[in-house]
Amino acid sequence: MRFLVLFGLAYYLFFLGGTSTTLSASFDCRKARTTVEMTICGNVSLSRLDHSMGLEYQKQLRTRYAKRVRAEQQQWIRERDDFCDPIDGVSYSLCVEYMISKRLLELRHTGWSFPWLISYGSRVGMNVTALTAKGINTDRAYIEVDHTWQNARAFCGEYGFQFDYDCANEVLAESTLGNFIAANCHTGQFTSMLGEARFLGRKTGADHSSYLFQVDGEVIDDSMSSGYFTYLDNYRALCPSAIR
Repeated sequence: MRFLVLFGLAYYLFFLGGTSTTLSASFDCRKARTTVEMTICGNVSLSRLDHSMGLEYQKQLRTRYAKRVRAEQQQWIRERDDFCDPIDGVSYSLCVEYMISKRLLELRHTGWSFPWLISYGSRVGMNVTALTAKGINTDRAYIEVDHTWQNARAFCGEYGFQFDYDCANEVLAESTLGNFIAANCHTGQFTSMLGEARFLGRKTGADHSSYLFQVDGEVIDDSMSSGYFTYLDNYRALCPSAIR
């Protein structure tokens, strides 16, 4: 199946003139060799999306974050190829589209002073997007968030390997998430994506990564089922000085 896809795309690129000039991918389509590269070059919308990502990448290379961005780009290319490799058919193109869209968002958020993805659950891909932040590390720390379609699609793709748009639409339709997290970094009281909680500090005698959170009057354990990692992620975003 994969051989036929490669052969068909190679035919398209050679005989129909699918070059980097025509379809504007972020790389020279005349040198396309891998399945991912040929898929991008053989699809106009994918090529344009990849081109947009490439422009953003070049933009970030002109900033003080260039070294980090370059390393992250190489890592992303490997992840893109490995992540989509087991998938065939139409879902393969949708997977490639998802990975390019994800990287484009990451590049656009380079250099943000606070995390732009905020966890709302323990499963992979359960994130909302941070829009604005104010009062970080104060008694009025506040981050406005939005559960976007891209967030829903990330959950569908990374948790369920479903890249069709219907899955993302269903996740959004069923969403009851709030639109902010907030904290008093002096008292430890905070509103997370899971509800009210209180940060009690580091565990006595524990390593630096272990902390105590109180929910409904009870100290929770540090398991995924308790929501510990979501509370930790949310409080770290609001009060980073408290969690190092």
